[in-house]
Amino acid sequence: MAHKKQLLPFRNAIRAEEVPEYMKRWEERLSGFVRIEEIGNCSGFPIFAAFFTDPSVDDKHKQIALFTAQHSGMEITGMTTLLSLGNYLASGADDAREIMKKQIVVIVPCSNPYSYSKLSPEYHFKNEAGVDEYISFKYDGVKDPEIAPAAYATQMLIDRLKPELLIDCHGVNYEHQMVLESLGYSAFVLNRMHDRRFCDAIQQGAVDRGFGVMNEDLMQKLIPSEEMCKTSPYRARFRPGAEGGPSTVYAYIKYHTVAATMEIHWEESGLYRLLAALKHGNEEYPVNIIAYPQGHHAVCVGGENAAKTRENRIRLWQNADKISTAIIHPELIGVGGLLVTTSKDKIQRYFREHQEGLPIESLLEDLKDEPNMDMEGLNRFFEENPNQHAALHDMQASEESVSMGGMVIRLVAPFEDAKETKVLLNGRALSKDEYSTKLVESNYYVEILLPDDYEYDTALALFTYDCKHPYEGILEF
Repeated sequence: MAHKKQLLPFRNAIRAEEVPEYMKRWEERLSGFVRIEEIGNCSGFPIFAAFFTDPSVDDKHKQIALFTAQHSGMEITGMTTLLSLGNYLASGADDAREIMKKQIVVIVPCSNPYSYSKLSPEYHFKNEAGVDEYISFKYDGVKDPEIAPAAYATQMLIDRLKPELLIDCHGVNYEHQMVLESLGYSAFVLNRMHDRRFCDAIQQGAVDRGFGVMNEDLMQKLIPSEEMCKTSPYRARFRPGAEGGPSTVYAYIKYHTVAATMEIHWEESGLYRLLAALKHGNEEYPVNIIAYPQGHHAVCVGGENAAKTRENRIRLWQNADKISTAIIHPELIGVGGLLVTTSKDKIQRYFREHQEGLPIESLLEDLKDEPNMDMEGLNRFFEENPNQHAALHDMQASEESVSMGGMVIRLVAPFEDAKETKVLLNGRALSKDEYSTKLVESNYYVEILLPDDYEYDTALALFTYDCKHPYEGILEF
């Protein structure tokens, strides 16, 4: 007698047909704060998204967080965690209301309802056309929208929202099944958050409640980055991962979204981690740096509100190959600077005979014909702070230019007690209301926002500061 295979029981969850009605309860429970919208259709099954936000605060002041689940059709705890998150936000709890004042939270608990409706391993990674919706993304979008409608609906939502945060929730199918609870550990090399500290802070939300989570750093292996990492005999020395990637990789590449896949065993653990992400996002998601040359300084983005900052971030991120940077070198205690240009012609001329170390005298000679440069101020600055060079770090690849409006030039003093004494932009001394400062992890930041109507293609930011720095030299004990 042939042995009949016994199917494992699935985790307890509502049926695919019940998901829309379940979500609509949120609208009834917290009227005005929740809106349910159909964003696509998958083989006759509508795909719904829930938008949570406080209508008393203008949306232009809010960041955007997007949570999705069920691309694979069968990983039930991803969906049930997002339904739990929707329940919590709709409860109107104090911290939920605080989140909705500062963010637009969008939840898509069942993005592939056709596959989920089958509750069969045969449809775990397949839709009606036999296509795996989860890996239907290329780096620039869904390969074939007509046969991957669920993936395409997700792409259209990402393109519409351009979110600061995207977490795609996965998990387990069967009762008593286990999964290592992780965030940003994936079969795909690129499906990892670009800010490890933010990732760890999210995971800590579960650890603080007694849940065990998996940190891929426990592997003690590097992420593969070169061809040798993929070949024998070296492959075993690096973390596993394939090429390509899902929606999270697409969102990062196109919009600089901080994004990754979250594996969820227990809904409670998943909820605590998603809430930790949202609470950190009440301040600022780590998506604002466009270029980071070797050294402390950086090219960031800003704007008069969250919506404008998002617009500037996307424009500059998508044109990062049109930005060149050079730091003032060597970086001496008490003085620093960063040259930024979007003119490849100029940066090539400036460094035509000096691949890395351009003498300041040569740079000043090159800048004297720039209409936005105060040469008297620049000459005075470098007379007071001599023995400097400009060191090229990022040479733009494109001959085209991009507006520098909305760009933030960040200068950094790595001392917690630092205090700026002089800040210059293009040789002109700035007043205190023309730049901002903040202290982060003992680094003192001075940030200069270039206005939206900044009409030049070059900027040189300089500053001096006072600080008490540690003892230099051999320590004796």
